[in-house]
Amino acid sequence: MNLKGLCRIFVAWLAAGVIAHGQTWTAQGVGSVGVAGSSTALSADAFSVAGSGADITGSADAFEFVYQALTGDGMVVARVASVPTVDPSSKAGLMIRESLNANARNATVVVSRDNGIEFSVRKTTGGTTSANLILPGRTAPQWLKLIRSGTNCSVYASTDNVTWEFLGSDSVPMAGTVYVGLAVTSHKNTALGTAGFDKVLFVPGAVTDVSAPVAIRLRWHPALMPGWLIQAILLPRCVARYLRIWILRLRWMLRARALASRRRMPRGRFASLGCS
Repeated sequence: MNLKGLCRIFVAWLAAGVIAHGQTWTAQGVGSVGVAGSSTALSADAFSVAGSGADITGSADAFEFVYQALTGDGMVVARVASVPTVDPSSKAGLMIRESLNANARNATVVVSRDNGIEFSVRKTTGGTTSANLILPGRTAPQWLKLIRSGTNCSVYASTDNVTWEFLGSDSVPMAGTVYVGLAVTSHKNTALGTAGFDKVLFVPGAVTDVSAPVAIRLRWHPALMPGWLIQAILLPRCVARYLRIWILRLRWMLRARALASRRRMPRGRFASLGCS
């Protein structure tokens, strides 16, 4: 196989790895949901999530969850573009959850249809959820950020991804590996409500500058680079190298032909050129 073929395989392999990473999000109904929910990936960082469920409150939750596993510290960020309109308390937002059981410990920040932004925690399995209405009157679209650092969960909100407001933090002891992602409940268990999320970013590891705009603060990860961009960067390099090799081959062929033609020339011609 020549170099060009190898370059094509390499670029395709990188692109496939990015696509596969983007498919690690899993959607599941948590708790007693009356109507099965769904999740549609609109792009690598945008989702349409439909969910029913009574609420995320009390000692047990019922909602649609789109999640990834997180071990240790980490952060999830998203712009809640729209929330369900089924009920005034329909809501969508971010969650860190110890398990997929309805009564699991969790920390959640949501935007509701009519009730603003709310930060809630359940500190014990099967315990009561403590909820605080942090920013009344706020409606989607809103940027939300949820950070786990040790046992501490902190939440932030922004309207523009430039100025971030600290909404609060609380200690929620959870297992080393938790579930992090997008939560949607229609607040009416017999009806689905749909929420829109975009600019979704999941970043494992310690977070330092929590007030910086997300696009500046985030560390690069191959999963954040689309396949077409990888191809745009790598393919010209592969082609340039491929052309350089063929130019060297062409020079070698021309020199070889020149030498061969000299060897075939009659002695008289060599003499006329001053050769003996």
